Amino acid sequence: MNSENTIYSKILIVYGTKIKADDGCNLLIRTQFGNWPQTKLAQIHSTSETNGYGDFCCSYYRLSDSDRRYGKLFLFFRKHVFKYTKQEKVYDAISYSHKTRGYSLLWDILRKMKIYISSVVVSSGFWEVIFAVKLSESMKKFIEDFHPDIIYCQGYSLSFTLLPLLISRQYDLPICFQTTDDWPNERYKKSPVSYLIKKKARELIGKSDVRMSFGPKMTDEYRSRYNLEFQNTYHLDDINRFDVVKNCNENNFTIIYTGLLGLKRFEAIQDLLLAVRNIKEIKGKVFVRIYTNGIPKDMPEELIKANEITFHELPIHDELPKILKKASMLFLPESFSVDRSWLEYSISTKSHLYMMSGRPILVYGPKYSGTIEYASREKWAFVVNDRNVSEIEEKVRVVLLGGKEVQSQINRARNVALRNHDIYKGIKKFERLIEEAAKK
Repeated sequence: MNSENTIYSKILIVYGTKIKADDGCNLLIRTQFGNWPQTKLAQIHSTSETNGYGDFCCSYYRLSDSDRRYGKLFLFFRKHVFKYTKQEKVYDAISYSHKTRGYSLLWDILRKMKIYISSVVVSSGFWEVIFAVKLSESMKKFIEDFHPDIIYCQGYSLSFTLLPLLISRQYDLPICFQTTDDWPNERYKKSPVSYLIKKKARELIGKSDVRMSFGPKMTDEYRSRYNLEFQNTYHLDDINRFDVVKNCNENNFTIIYTGLLGLKRFEAIQDLLLAVRNIKEIKGKVFVRIYTNGIPKDMPEELIKANEITFHELPIHDELPKILKKASMLFLPESFSVDRSWLEYSISTKSHLYMMSGRPILVYGPKYSGTIEYASREKWAFVVNDRNVSEIEEKVRVVLLGGKEVQSQINRARNVALRNHDIYKGIKKFERLIEEAAKK
């Protein structure tokens, strides 16, 4: 993966979250642009400093009040209202049990009112219409100083759907559009703004010179919906990172989940806990380790206090092979109780990492989920696609007590990983598509 003899185009990444050299949420972009010289990557984003460290791009521009209509008013709302949408969603995964809730009843009521009001304002999308993005003089200077060849974007919000269009129109730049889930149909779903973002998403997709979607299910749907060509892509990694790490056998059985607990995934972990407690042969010998960035406020206390469950910080990317290799079984849950559109065309960012680990995998979630459909079709995991504790119990028993199917499943997972998720083949395809679009 040496870029010395390759001439790379200059990429302007227009994407909401700041991309760091290492962080917990931008692995896909870092992987795909892994060969790119840092000097040829710049980003326009909207977030403050994120968890992680180091710069991935040579320069960054953060949206400010000057980049929005009624910017001063927006700044006031962001400071006094919008902040509540971020502060109250999760508790720290490690220190949760040590937190005290010493609020007075009045303070607690006022706090919840602020959270509700700010959540309604933001989730409706009206604030993005009122405080619409625009190209300020400072943003124009940033773009002109960098002098990009192509825009890379993913959309996801109205602001970051409009921005690539505005920049492309101003500077006559080609666009590369990529998505990993069906946000045009999901975003602001219960608000009239949903019609606007669908319209603008269709415009962005239509104006893009190359379009990428994740997995065959989403690709087929998008080709049909937009009547345009989409390139099928997947999450990528290097299986050699996992092959050099030996399995770590422990005295007890260890079930590991790495990832977020949002979208009510904790309900699946609750079912797993019930199933494990029902297996008499291994009762008291099974422990569930959850590596996550936070615990949702509506997560049941019984899970937080369960003796079988421990919470850990999300490992950095380089540490993942060592963590996953410690598992007797890897657990990959999706929710049965969130809107179908959140899950239908998405493939979990952990799927390929689990496949490469060489450990048995149990996938649990509704059959319409993109992840569950992928696992069922390619058979890279044991699958339970009904909400049924007894079925989980049956699969866990097979895996942990040494069923003959386990090694076959591990071998199939490896083959799927090499066919669809190999970093060398995937990056080569991504680079070719970007460069072809940049030179149009």
